[in-house]
Amino acid sequence: MVTDGQIVTIQFIGRIAEGPHEGEVFDTTDAKIAKEEGVYDERYSYEPISFRVGDGEVLPGIEDAVREMSIQDQQTITLTPDAAFGERRSEKVYEVPKTEFEELWVVNTIEPDTT
Repeated sequence: MVTDGQIVTIQFIGRIAEGPHEGEVFDTTDAKIAKEEGVYDERYSYEPISFRVGDGEVLPGIEDAVREMSIQDQQTITLTPDAAFGERRSEKVYEVPKTEFEELWVVNTIEPDTT
């Protein structure tokens, strides 16, 4: 089983769970799926993602699910708002064209102190 502090690498397909867009893919690490579902963006790497479990680098519900898994396990999870982005607040939601973020770049990285 995966434990806090381990670095894991995952692949995923994120689908909308309910509502008028139920079942539609909104994010994935699989380029083929992205193309089939019409969400492909050539600027995205479509590579598995790695993160240290317990550091809060991904949605809490994903971390919780990963803690119950072993290498090569596959499962379907449904995230409640509190395990994902929080309760929907309509006044905080607005559309931003993808081109809004075309000029985002990393300036520097600092390796964590492991001592």
